[in-house]
Amino acid sequence: LRQSKDAVGVEVMKLGEYWPFSAPISKRVEKLLEKSDLEMYRKGTRSEARRLGVGAATYFRRIVEGQWKLLVKEIR
Repeated sequence: LRQSKDAVGVEVMKLGEYWPFSAPISKRVEKLLEKSDLEMYRKGTRSEARRLGVGAATYFRRIVEGQWKLLVKEIR
């Protein structure tokens, strides 16, 4: 908070703002994942883009743990 003699002003600083956009997701992945998993996938791709490999791996691991049977079936 900064004050001057003539007027009172406020200084605002943003911290930890996430990028609202992520890389395009293929139609096959969209079709394969449920809505909640798709959001985790988007968070994982955003983390990858920001070079946060451990964070990205955590999101992708959650998807695999919940959908591993479906994913193995698709791979076969």
